[in-house]
Amino acid sequence: LQDFLDDVYLPIVKRDKAPRTYEVARTSANNINARMGQMRLDEVRFMIVDHYVTARKNDGRKTRTIQLELRLLKAALKHAVRCELLDEVPDLPSVKDTDRRDMHALVRPLTPDKVEELLSELHPLEQQPHVVTRGRPPRYRDYLSFLVVLMAFNTGMRRSELLTRTWADLDWHEGGMGSI
Repeated sequence: LQDFLDDVYLPIVKRDKAPRTYEVARTSANNINARMGQMRLDEVRFMIVDHYVTARKNDGRKTRTIQLELRLLKAALKHAVRCELLDEVPDLPSVKDTDRRDMHALVRPLTPDKVEELLSELHPLEQQPHVVTRGRPPRYRDYLSFLVVLMAFNTGMRRSELLTRTWADLDWHEGGMGSI
């Protein structure tokens, strides 16, 4: 498994993916190799991987980290099937992301007062400050950033939805300002 990950699969990830994705894959591969690296590809089974997951949880690893490692292992096994080193990808255990549930408990919606305060802080100034600011960097207010935040508050769209809108997404026949 270790030889396959290091010599076959990770070079493909390095070639085809972003550098950050490769670094995450490299870290995941190192974690897998530390516990299961000496195993042959055809020896990878549900129970063995389940014991690996249990051991990682007992080590105090976050479920997101374990999910990334399982995703790398499954992708590597799929690649082994494409290379005809394996007949099929074995079933692997899945891990629920319990860490994100705790994160969602911390997220609170903004009150109308906080929304108004944020928008007033982001609203572009009529005249941008002079470049000399007594040693501090100048503070510019970007009109497009203000518009994106304003649109997020008014539509409830996510960041990816807002940043991928084009002129073709606007329907000018619906009202004076158009609709998305």
